[in-house]
Amino acid sequence: MRHGTTGIDVREQLPSSPLSQEGEKSVLRSVQKLLPNQDIKKIVSSPFERAKQSALLASSVLSVIPVFEKGLSEIDLWVDDENDKDQVNKVAKVMDKKAPILKEFLDTYLKDQDNILVSAHGNVIRVFLHVLLGYSLNQVRGIDIDNASVTCLSVLKKDGLYRASLEYLNRVG
Repeated sequence: MRHGTTGIDVREQLPSSPLSQEGEKSVLRSVQKLLPNQDIKKIVSSPFERAKQSALLASSVLSVIPVFEKGLSEIDLWVDDENDKDQVNKVAKVMDKKAPILKEFLDTYLKDQDNILVSAHGNVIRVFLHVLLGYSLNQVRGIDIDNASVTCLSVLKKDGLYRASLEYLNRVG
């Protein structure tokens, strides 16, 4: 799940930027509409305030205590001209750097094969899509991830490798 809106321009957001009232309402709507029958056993969140607040709101509905994982922190991608060759190279390097963090995350949180809600940021969700589904950088770059939207992946580990299928993308309550 991507965190709710802050009401602050994306270029001015800080890790400590809180959710707006509308952001809180939209998170609650999405959780109440999309997640009640998902049997969520764990909530893992970025420690940034907007994702943390979103996780705590989900927790109040799902009765699951969230944990906060530094590896899910926001990644600044495509802040400048997205057609700039240096920017594209930066994106590739960041994706390569995040891939081992994602594998460690999966090893830690999927060992029990429980349903997990991840409360994170749009670019972190794009990393999941890139690494787990094999989407190219151009494909993930073109995907809009709306605030308070839920993306559902089914992830299995077979022969030491993670395989995933996309159940749905970017649903909002």
